[in-house]
Amino acid sequence: MVPRISLIVDFKIGELTQVPGRSRIKAVLYSNRVSIQSLSIMQLKLTRLVQNRIFQIACLCLALPAAADPQNKEIITWVTPFDAGNAHADTIRLINKAKKTIRVSMYAFTDEIIAGALIQARCRKVDVQVILDESQAKGQYEIPVITELKNAGVPLKIGNSPDGQALLHMKMLTVDGIYTLSGSWNFSHSASKQFNNLDIIRSKTRAQMFEMYWQKIWDSIP
Repeated sequence: MVPRISLIVDFKIGELTQVPGRSRIKAVLYSNRVSIQSLSIMQLKLTRLVQNRIFQIACLCLALPAAADPQNKEIITWVTPFDAGNAHADTIRLINKAKKTIRVSMYAFTDEIIAGALIQARCRKVDVQVILDESQAKGQYEIPVITELKNAGVPLKIGNSPDGQALLHMKMLTVDGIYTLSGSWNFSHSASKQFNNLDIIRSKTRAQMFEMYWQKIWDSIP
């Protein structure tokens, strides 16, 4: 399938043709050609100047980084409890492929196997950092995991959302600024028994966006 993105271009026809009114043009961009479709022309014919202008905009968009980094390049989605085993296995697999960085924000974290994979990544010289929710970190099942991570030298912060005692509820993991794991699934045994979703998406744009917000959360916790 030929990769494609769509661009909606809005401009005043009056400025180009000296005729009042507006036109909404859809330029459909392909990797090897550009086709232009008029959505609403206000009963006016496109002038050559308008066509040339849309073609110029379309060519510029083909050069944008986003066109080369579609979020659907690689997407894996699992829903627990139906796919609990696959969700867990792919999480471990993702951590194991890390070469440079891993960033984690998790509400509940009681899974010793995932904790072990993060520790192994740190032993491979991967830069691993973890953020956890304060209310869950006090739980009897989470304390052993936190202790294990800290003893292995994994940098770890525990905190809340900025509004008083609001939960730190974001559940995500990024790897090497390329892969993002996100959804409602926690790193806990109970989460695998509940209705939860897990997405693993290969997109530098998405991973870097998540890492930007992750860093803001990290910096906000004393």
